[in-house]
Amino acid sequence: MSEVTISEAEYLRLKAKAGELKAPNPTQCRESGHVWKFVGGANAGCCEDCACSASVNQCIVCGACDYGENEETSDIIANCADREEMEYQRSVEAQEPHP
Repeated sequence: MSEVTISEAEYLRLKAKAGELKAPNPTQCRESGHVWKFVGGANAGCCEDCACSASVNQCIVCGACDYGENEETSDIIANCADREEMEYQRSVEAQEPHP
C-alpha cells in the first residue's frame, strides 16, 4: 500500500469543501487561547555561545507567532549544560593570573 501526503492547506481546503471545517475566528484566540503549530526553531538565547534550540510556533487561527518565547524555551535555558560549562570556564579564567 502506498502512502499519500498532502499539504496542510490542501487538507484544510478539502475539509472545508466537505463542510467539516468552521471558518477561523481570531476572537477565539482572545477568549480561549491560541492553537499553536510548530513552524521551526530559533536559538534559545541561553548564553553568548550556546547552540540550544527552541521551538517556534504559529497560531493556525490568527497567524500570531511566539518567536520561540514559550514555556519550553524557559526550561531549555534553565537546563542548559553549555551555559553552566561556559560560566565555569569564565570563572576559572577570571581567577588565573594574566602576564
